[in-house]
Amino acid sequence: MAPPWRIRYYKAEDGTIPFKGFINRLKTRQERANCFTWIEMLNILGDKLNGNQYLTHPNGMREIRDKSMRIFYVCDDDYIVIIDGLLPMQGNEHFDAICRKAKDYAGYD
Repeated sequence: MAPPWRIRYYKAEDGTIPFKGFINRLKTRQERANCFTWIEMLNILGDKLNGNQYLTHPNGMREIRDKSMRIFYVCDDDYIVIIDGLLPMQGNEHFDAICRKAKDYAGYD
């Protein structure tokens, strides 16, 4: 078995970590538990996740989605770089901002 992937979090130029803000927007203990379960799955399986809850966008950014959240990340060597997350009520402007963050990530082509 391959060693776990390493998790990193995208850091904006101002030093903030957008995913922390996403976690703070999760309203219930169950939503936070689900979020951390997805992160643990990424840590273990990395880019080997598959199924209808996992999506790779044309720009190479990847997404995990369930009923309560969407988590966006990129793979960079043996790192999973978590970019940000979206809640169901957030619209396309938030998704577009996440795409820009993924593109701006220094290790991402």
